[in-house]
Formats: sequence, C-alpha cells, structure tokens
Amino acid sequence: MNNKHYLTLALLICFFPIALCSGCSEKKDENSTASTQQSNPIQNDAATESKTQKKQNISNKPPVMLQGDDVVMATVNDEKITLFDLEFGLERMLGKTNPKIKDTKTRKNALKNLVLSKTLSQEYEKEITPEKKLRIDKKIKLYREELLVTEYLKQHARPDPVSKELIERYYHEHPEEYGAQTLQSYEMISTTRPMDAKEKDIFLAVLKYGAQTDDWDNFYRTLKRRSYPVVYRKINLNDKSLHKTIGIIIKKLVLKEVSPVIPLNNRLHIVRLENEMTVPPKPLSEVEDSIRRSLRPIQLKKAIKIAKEQVLKKNTIIYHY
Repeated sequence: MNNKHYLTLALLICFFPIALCSGCSEKKDENSTASTQQSNPIQNDAATESKTQKKQNISNKPPVMLQGDDVVMATVNDEKITLFDLEFGLERMLGKTNPKIKDTKTRKNALKNLVLSKTLSQEYEKEITPEKKLRIDKKIKLYREELLVTEYLKQHARPDPVSKELIERYYHEHPEEYGAQTLQSYEMISTTRPMDAKEKDIFLAVLKYGAQTDDWDNFYRTLKRRSYPVVYRKINLNDKSLHKTIGIIIKKLVLKEVSPVIPLNNRLHIVRLENEMTVPPKPLSEVEDSIRRSLRPIQLKKAIKIAKEQVLKKNTIIYHY
C-alpha cells in the first residue's frame, strides 16, 4: 500500500467518529444546524475549501520512483524494461566504476540480455506448476530478506575502529604470525646395521652412560674407535628425511635432554636437543597495517553480533516447535 492510501485511511479513521457525532447532533436539532449553516456561509466555504485542499495535497504527492525507472528501454509482451533495470544490470555485471558501463555496444548487448531474460521468464511462467511457482516465490522472499538484512547491518552494525592499543595487543599475543619462532637443532647417533642380542646389550650400556656428556661429537668418535657401527649427524624438525616417529619423540625434549633409545627398522637411534634459538617477530611498524587489515573483519563481526542481539531483544519472538 502506498503513502497515498495510508494517509487516506488515516483521515477516514480520524474523521469518521466526528462525522457520526455531528450526524447525531443534526438529528437532535436539524433546524438549528440549518440556520447556523445559513448564518455562516463564509465559514462553511472556508471549511469546504480546506478539506478540498487537503485531498488535493494527498493526491498530488508524487509517488516514490527510482531514477531511470520511468524511462522505458524495451517491452516484452507489454512488460517494461526500464533504464533503471539496464543500469542496475550493468553495475552487477561490471561494477559501478567500470568505464565499459558507458560503452554503447556494451549497453546494447546488456539490453538484449535483459530482453532475453524477460522472455525466458515469461515463457516459463506459462508452463510452471503451482508448486514450483510457490517454491520460486519462497526463494524470492528469502532473497529479499537477505538483501534487507544486508542493508540493515550496513546501517546498524558499525564496527569500532581498530585502535593502536588493539593492534599492539594482537601483535604481542600472536608473535608467531609475524615471524617469531623457536628453532631447535639436534644431534643424532644411529646404528648402521642390525645388531645381535649380545652386541646390542653392550651398546645400550655404553649409550646409557656415554650419551649424558655434553660433547656428543667426541662421544661419537669414541664409539667409532671402539668399532661400533654408528653414524652421527645434526638434524632439525624441518629435515624431510627425518622419520615421523623420531620427530614426534624429539619434539618433547628440553634443552640438552637425551631421548630414550628409539628402535626403528632394525636400527637404534638416540637424539639430544643440542641448541635452541628464538627468532623475534618482525618489528611492529612493519606489520601494523597488516594487523589492522586482519582485525577489521573481526571488529565487523563483533558489531554484527551486537546488532543482532539488540534487534532480537526489541522484538517479540515465539518458536512454535
């Protein structure tokens, strides 16, 4: 219902009781009313003119119209395609700032597409079943609600600006996102061949005591002099050749701690966390803009949540299930 109808209805509601009352008064004293009307012709004319003017003001109120919607570009079986339809379609396809929107050839092709779309939709409406039509109408209603929700949130979900304090707090709470890391280097001694039970027992006894030294390089050379089949190498967790099982075990080591002997594929392995180095994050000045960009969606999400909570509080909602 447009504004004209709303105003007319409002006037009827307001003046209808008054008319009834005046009617009652007329029945009680018709002669008095008639003489009053005759004795005040100027007043009656002014009242009549005022009512007429009000009606004209209501009827003369221009209807709401979108820019370009009164310019008909084409018709398909008497259904209009307007300039607004064309401009809106071009903006959806190309974007508002695309210079091709003004290109004559582009506009002609876009209008042809709108005509084709209108024709196809009309043809389908002729053959569509009532159930399918109802489903489409439901989808249209849901899509309309989505558009209204989007526009509502644009107006009411105003995110707080990303402050300097918020940026600094996020930077200190998530240093790993900006390059901070702890690098570990390990030493590993492994056997190069299977051992029989006796040889293995002796070797394990040697490892139990010898591996506690801080100088693993010298410990390895001692093992080699005693003809143990071993190899020594330095590794880190990013080493692609490192077996997954070994990686899981050594992750738990603290600085200078030695792992238990790890039997794997008929070989024995023992690992020590030799060194740890902490790499600081990039300076805040270098990543401040990046943090601000990443926090904007978070602030918007918070604002949307608040807007949703507020609108739910001020409306009556009943779940029927």
